[in-house]
Amino acid sequence: MVTQKDIARRLRLSQMTVSRVLNGSPLVGEKTRRRVWREMERRGYRPNVSARNLVSQCRGAVAVVIPEPQSMYSFYFLPALEGISEVVNARGQNLLFVAIAGARDCAEKLPDAANRADAFIVFNFSEMRPYLGAILSVLREQGKRVITIQSYRGRAQAPYITIDNVLGGALATRHLAELGHRRIACVGLEYDSAETRARLKGYRTACAEAGLALDAGWVIPRFDRGRSGELRRLFAGTGAERPTAVFAMSDRVARVVMFECARAGCRVPEDVSVVGFNDDAPFVTMMHPHLTTVRQPLRELGRTAAERVLALGNGDGAAGENVILAPQLVERESTSRIG
Repeated sequence: MVTQKDIARRLRLSQMTVSRVLNGSPLVGEKTRRRVWREMERRGYRPNVSARNLVSQCRGAVAVVIPEPQSMYSFYFLPALEGISEVVNARGQNLLFVAIAGARDCAEKLPDAANRADAFIVFNFSEMRPYLGAILSVLREQGKRVITIQSYRGRAQAPYITIDNVLGGALATRHLAELGHRRIACVGLEYDSAETRARLKGYRTACAEAGLALDAGWVIPRFDRGRSGELRRLFAGTGAERPTAVFAMSDRVARVVMFECARAGCRVPEDVSVVGFNDDAPFVTMMHPHLTTVRQPLRELGRTAAERVLALGNGDGAAGENVILAPQLVERESTSRIG
């Protein structure tokens, strides 16, 4: 029977390091965690969950709270879930889901889930925000450990893991400025949100750093199909009246931008460079040209949330701190140097 000591000896690590990986401690680096998980999988190692649960008085399940069933099919949820599953499965623990569609679900579903799980990861999407207070109230009354995954940075009702949207907006805009673009437009999300405001802040910051003048007519803070006329007007002008680049705050909006460019007779990237946000793969590589975009580390988001909520059960105070993960720019075919 393979033991932690065997895993540690094989990888030339301390047994404490292997134990920390199993306990979801944030003190172990990403590269080391991956090595340990691969070795455990290769050798068929299975933790003694029953023994550990007796020590920690934990039922052994991790509950994931989502804002309704269709969220399971969203670009955001699936990669994050893969990260959560990777950590929870490595610990030999069970994973269960709780779909919340309203206040009634908070009162009816959460107490039942609390009987089966001591650790909760709450996806705090925009649909969930009206009920977040009620969700946390129920879970705290039951003495549960909670980490939230949210797509924005804000006042913390619970420890959270999120993406640096300001940095993401700045990365997209800096990339365009470094390619020589001086007239950079910005098109927001389909709804007003904290994410929109943060990405817009990053856009404005990067423009200021590059000494670019901001034209109010080139900024569409909120975009939806009903406002396609505003987008059309961006490309209706000629010369200095028309932007040579666009930062779209989502990949789906970027697709609409590219469509409107084609309608206006503008080529991407020869006439207009376009950067998206999300890296909604394989969606972005099905577009022509393939979309340059800002990638959110969604799998890492899920892994970090799972590791932290499990580490809270081991008295690791550092696991209760907020974590802000950095996105990265993925350069493909939709941007090019001006001129």
